[in-house]
Amino acid sequence: MLTATNNRRHDLDALRACAMLLGIALHAGLAYATFGWAVTDPSQSEVFNWFFFLVHGFRMQLFFLLSGFFTAMIYQRRGLKFLLNHRLKRVALPLLIFTPILTPLVEWVLRMARTKQGNAEVFNSVTNVPWLETFNFHHLWFLWFLCLMVLAFALISALPKPRISKKWINSPRCLLWLIPLTMLPQLWMTRAYPLYGPESSLNFIPIPYVFFYYAIFYGFGAILYHFGDEVVTKHWKLKLLIALCVLFPSGMLLEWWSLYNVPTLQWVSDLLQVSFSWLMIFACIGLFREKLSQPSPKVRYLSDASYWLYLAHLPLVFGLQLAILDWPLSSWVKFLLVNLFSFSLLLISYHYGVKGKILGKLLNGK
Repeated sequence: MLTATNNRRHDLDALRACAMLLGIALHAGLAYATFGWAVTDPSQSEVFNWFFFLVHGFRMQLFFLLSGFFTAMIYQRRGLKFLLNHRLKRVALPLLIFTPILTPLVEWVLRMARTKQGNAEVFNSVTNVPWLETFNFHHLWFLWFLCLMVLAFALISALPKPRISKKWINSPRCLLWLIPLTMLPQLWMTRAYPLYGPESSLNFIPIPYVFFYYAIFYGFGAILYHFGDEVVTKHWKLKLLIALCVLFPSGMLLEWWSLYNVPTLQWVSDLLQVSFSWLMIFACIGLFREKLSQPSPKVRYLSDASYWLYLAHLPLVFGLQLAILDWPLSSWVKFLLVNLFSFSLLLISYHYGVKGKILGKLLNGK
């Protein structure tokens, strides 16, 4: 999905796949968090709250940054016409094909879940609301965002390019402007969505500040391609340690504290949240650059499969969560079962129904 040349960045391909697969595990764990989900299992643990916010705090930001990086790579090597054709096949067509299939399927499973849990009346659709305001892409919203961002990239590519010093891109100095810039939409999101991490925009008309937030990561990824990612990802172990052990827990605790006790401290939590996102992204790129730069058939297989796995996973995960809802098992056992069966079934469907077939050529170009 992300590359179109023989000179692959195997590490970033693998990292993109990891971001996709983490999304499946994230959705699998939400039924067992304590704040409620489409399927709310009676067996819950606050550990899944922390797991969700940890992954949610950087995963999609990382994905959009990588998308911007590879967009710039394709544009530089093959030109704008090839780029638009490539994104049409890999992004726009899958969106057009899978939205009318998966959206009704997800809605159907959701209705079953709400009926079984006795809260269907809470989710009854509102009448007299314009279609554009009620249409829901669900987990495919990122494809719609990518279509819009590619169009914006094409328009910007025709403009004169300002001179930018490398030290403000491929060095720790980039955080001096990336963090304040990212805080602007984060402040808006937190006030509309008072939980840790970014808001999602699932409708046809994007929420402006959500789109701007992810566009920052996409745009920086495109810029980073031209300047290289060697320096900014150095000392990834230290970045990972600071992100996981300092920024994330302090941001979570302060988010909770500011929400219930001192709302004026919310901006400090926002600062910690966006700092966590950037350090985690740079740490992950550095980690994969060091460990997975060389080609590996197994990693390449998962990288190719991850696109299909993520596209198809949500109704299956919903269905599995609902199927074992009444089983007298711990949340941990149920979480493992949902992941085991969903990944197994999705991989089987990829291997026998997608790989090497017309659908596989559409999603991966082969």
